[in-house]
Amino acid sequence: MYSVLQLKCCGITDRWDFQDVKDFGVSIDGPGNSTIPVHFLVAPTCCKRHIFKHSVSGDGSQSSINKIIECGESTSDAVSLLYTTGCFTVIVDYIMAGCKYYAVVVWIHLADTGLHSYLYRKKVTHLNRLVVERTEKHNNEFVKGAVNHLNQQPVDSQGLGGLFRSQKFSR
Repeated sequence: MYSVLQLKCCGITDRWDFQDVKDFGVSIDGPGNSTIPVHFLVAPTCCKRHIFKHSVSGDGSQSSINKIIECGESTSDAVSLLYTTGCFTVIVDYIMAGCKYYAVVVWIHLADTGLHSYLYRKKVTHLNRLVVERTEKHNNEFVKGAVNHLNQQPVDSQGLGGLFRSQKFSR
């Protein structure tokens, strides 16, 4: 009942889901103390809300009650009084609309992840380049320093400042 009132729908597939229901338990006062059962073609909950608002907020006159009865007895020519879409369709449409929004959020998240991956890769590449440049610069300075050091050493008769003068290499 709540879904019918909130989603503004009628029946599971459409308003004709109620055509085999003979009695909705609604009756009106008849002459004297008698009651006359009202046989609706559709459930009264299929009536649009404005009909109930007029009958409840109104003076309770017979015309307000007749509006509800007219709605419940409606056929295809009184569609303006009824919700005609089935609740299943309304719920599926509601879920599908939610899925569309969810899909948009997922795509935005994927695009954001891709962008951040690209920026991270670019940053790592830049840092690697800096490390290589500084390492090469450091290596070049080390080699220059070693060459300068060797150039400052006096060269003996065997050359290279006696670097190979050990028992291991001597013959």
